Amino acid sequence: MPRTVEELNDAVKALGRDSLLQRWGPGVRTDEGCSALRTLPDGSVEVIVFGRGTDRITRYPDEETAVAAEAESRLRPLPSPVELIAVEKARSLAERERIEAEVSALVEEARRTRTSLGPAVRRFLGSAGWRVAETGGALRIFDPQGGDLELTVGVDAGRYVVGRRSRGGAARPVMRSQEMADVERAVAMIVGEDARNRLHLAPVTLPWEVDRIAAGHVVRDLGGGWVALVASDGRTVEVKQVVIDAVELSHLATVPVDALVASYLAPDGAPALTQFVRS
Repeated sequence: MPRTVEELNDAVKALGRDSLLQRWGPGVRTDEGCSALRTLPDGSVEVIVFGRGTDRITRYPDEETAVAAEAESRLRPLPSPVELIAVEKARSLAERERIEAEVSALVEEARRTRTSLGPAVRRFLGSAGWRVAETGGALRIFDPQGGDLELTVGVDAGRYVVGRRSRGGAARPVMRSQEMADVERAVAMIVGEDARNRLHLAPVTLPWEVDRIAAGHVVRDLGGGWVALVASDGRTVEVKQVVIDAVELSHLATVPVDALVASYLAPDGAPALTQFVRS
């Protein structure tokens, strides 16, 4: 193991490398990447690696300790081409995985904060004479002919929040969910009866009795008039029970949104609401 700068440089040259450590003095090169050992008055030494505007300085108690530390990096065997390729592949894979994770997180965040209704629900609302307006990232769903009911859809703490208000009043939260599909089903249920009435279709009557809740669902009391509709897979929708009946909503919770809005517009309630159409 070399103990002096000169011995270290001889060992570096023997390996055919040019990463020499200069001894501080007149004519020392201070180009970026060059390095030099400087002895201080107290016998300690500094190894200076010159940079672009900022130098990296490491202090050692003596020259032998400094040379031993520098030898660790300067005399280390270089990786073989195969090893270099393996390292590069590992870095590329890690970078790809990092990028994919970031993209996935961005997509999930966009999905979580999307407040635009799907085209099927928009067509359904249009058929019922309702309008949708977007303001500041939130939605207003209203009857432009002056109906008393207005719905709002926004995002709060990562969950969609449906609000309901009468004309001129403040919107009050009536539903919370992490899934936009739950919002669309609730909107369809609320507006559905108005749509069928305008189209002169028989009303849809969903079961509301607790003992007639849809299979695979339970209702839990949250207090303050709120209840949670919990599916067997853990998916949860919170509703203000006096406005949106959780038992009624349970019968729509697994119906695809496109099929649900089509059912509200079909005279016989097909394909999803036939058994609930009151003749």
